[in-house]
Amino acid sequence: MFLAPNARLLVSTLDGYSDFILPAAALPFRLQDGRLFRVRAGCPTDGLTSPKFIKLYLQDTNSFFPAVAHDAFYRGFIEQNVLPACGSGISPDWTRQQFTKDYADAALLELCLSNGVSAVVSQMIFDAVQEFGLAAWNADAPLREAQFDLPRAS
Repeated sequence: MFLAPNARLLVSTLDGYSDFILPAAALPFRLQDGRLFRVRAGCPTDGLTSPKFIKLYLQDTNSFFPAVAHDAFYRGFIEQNVLPACGSGISPDWTRQQFTKDYADAALLELCLSNGVSAVVSQMIFDAVQEFGLAAWNADAPLREAQFDLPRAS
């Protein structure tokens, strides 16, 4: 679930159409497994990682935030909040993490559903990235690896 669902997402266009960059880390979210994340500043995004015909048909306002978070997973621009063992809330300690493609895709599905995308469209988006996202995952590997030298989380 996005922690600031009504906030504006600050982006700058790279190509005037579908490639953007987040100049500030402005997208915190929590997944059902309890992990708290945010998209790091400088994250490049093109929305849904899918062929243009699928993106144009499936992407709407409610699926854009999940798609940006998904790109952050694919490209290594995710930070996880490290909560103190005895406390609650948000710790000032954010660490960069690297996750598997399966985790990133499952997070996309969960975020779509929690952000008001219908179950049918959410499943179509998930199926599209499962089917067509491997090429993007592989193409993003150098960018992902350039972000940090950390062990891969699961």
